Amino acid sequence: MSSRRKKRLTHDQHVFLLALGAGAPAVLATLLLLRSYVEDAKVAWTVGAIVVLVWLFASVALRERVLRPLQTAANLLAALREEDFSVRGREARPGDPLGELLLEINQLADWRIALRRNCSASPCRSCSSREGSTPDGCGSRKPWRASRRA
Repeated sequence: MSSRRKKRLTHDQHVFLLALGAGAPAVLATLLLLRSYVEDAKVAWTVGAIVVLVWLFASVALRERVLRPLQTAANLLAALREEDFSVRGREARPGDPLGELLLEINQLADWRIALRRNCSASPCRSCSSREGSTPDGCGSRKPWRASRRA
């Protein structure tokens, strides 16, 4: 048994490698066809370089397209943990998995604002002591996701 652990790739590295792998067959076929059928070396090298650069650019763009929304969601949750309710998820729309995530985070912020208002208006025992507080607090037994679709 080896005491070393295998280093795991991060999510964005997986996405990048998948994008590279998805485009690799087409790029290789294009380069082989260029080598086989184009007589002028300058044209073959120029077109080949453009194909490879577009492939790499598209792979990096896909990685960023996946990474940024996840970073945004993590930042929104961190802001909620620090009780900063002013930060909201933009482009939160139903029907889109990422939009649903942002809608849920925004709903959680709304619920926390309402809870904070209720607690400041008439504090109860669970609000006066942070250790004994419950997630729904102030005697409210409605979960924050009450409006969620089945």
